[in-house]
Amino acid sequence: MPSQAGLNSFDIASTEDVLLASQGVMARSARDVTRALGAAAPPPHGGGFEAVLRYVDGGEVADGPRLRHWVRTSTGLLDALASGCNPEAECAGHLWLDDLAVRRIHELHWFRLAEVWMADAPIWATPFRIVLGKRAPRCVALGPFGGLELQGEAAGPMAIEWDGRELRAEVDDVSLLVPEDGPRHLSGNARFWQPMKLRHDAGTVELPVDDLGLGSASLACGTVIRGERGIREWLPTLAGAIDRLVGVHPRTARECITLCKAVIPVHSAGTVCASGSPEDVVGLVHLPGVSSVDDVAECLLHEAMHQKLYRIEECAALFQPGSPRGSTFYSPWRADARPLRMVLHGAYVFTGVAEMWARVAERGCADAAARAAVCAQQSRLALDVVIGAGVLTGLGDRLVSGLRTTLDELHHRIDIPEVERSEIEHRLRLHAELHSGASR
Repeated sequence: MPSQAGLNSFDIASTEDVLLASQGVMARSARDVTRALGAAAPPPHGGGFEAVLRYVDGGEVADGPRLRHWVRTSTGLLDALASGCNPEAECAGHLWLDDLAVRRIHELHWFRLAEVWMADAPIWATPFRIVLGKRAPRCVALGPFGGLELQGEAAGPMAIEWDGRELRAEVDDVSLLVPEDGPRHLSGNARFWQPMKLRHDAGTVELPVDDLGLGSASLACGTVIRGERGIREWLPTLAGAIDRLVGVHPRTARECITLCKAVIPVHSAGTVCASGSPEDVVGLVHLPGVSSVDDVAECLLHEAMHQKLYRIEECAALFQPGSPRGSTFYSPWRADARPLRMVLHGAYVFTGVAEMWARVAERGCADAAARAAVCAQQSRLALDVVIGAGVLTGLGDRLVSGLRTTLDELHHRIDIPEVERSEIEHRLRLHAELHSGASR
């Protein structure tokens, strides 16, 4: 990682440019899906909801995991409406459904768009008032202030008002007052939750375990750790992981946090740390709830690399239309066959991880050199698969060329005994012989 290289020296675009381009793509997608859903299942009328719709339709919507989750689930609801079938659990299972009427699913889904709106910081620059329906949802996220969960079902609407100094939310006998500075006041049968965040010099990470959408089990790669005690216990490990990345490359650490806006810890008691990135909810990552700073640092970088490549793919193709698309290709990290694009993802991600461990090794950590060597050799094998079977675009060629150059450089930088290097190559050859039979 050269000192000015950003996330990785082999990248084909800066993180800033990738974020800007993918934000434009998402803004258009959000506008289009909102209009389509509005025609099929009209949104609430009155009560200030028009401001929410104008926000999305204007194309200036902030790109974040909540918006992307809403677009994803909206697409599922549109498919269900078009086919006359029930919505799939992954697009409606996160809603607290309290009515048999089909219309209620759509109403609760529109209320989620109001939560997306309130999560965007500029909204709070001016006073507003919004009323959520004839009957309020049981849970409502209130942007930077946290959220409100009723302990029973609402009988009437919820009014949410911000006067520039304090937030007020009222429904039935429940009243919440949250000043910008000062203690909150809650009366009635409800629970208020504050947003869980880790503030670090490299950036701020949100842990939205209370969010019905982002905290949904359907998005997770493992069992979500939801209890506040467990999360507070894990936060020092996450902070230490960011410190580790800052020590390796400060800009890399900042870009990881920029790309991974929301982090949810998942239970990870096995020999392999669980981490994941829902491809269509970019900005949300799951990291292992373990105490090893090194493992969490590697997983955070790993997922940030996936996040960046997902955004690149959103804007431009890496494979030509005639390239094979089936899940039939060998992956050095898996026992099952994978799509070719995910083999390329693996090469991209683990070349970045290899760079990280190579930098740590250069500071005197012998174990890091072996980790770097394994990741680099796996990435080299993955690139051989991609080059041998894929039909790449010009952009894809540039990416693969950059990866190969970096891996060649790493081969000379990573200082391990030849005996150990040979053992690593032998283990990986055995893996290929054992698992490549199920793939091309």
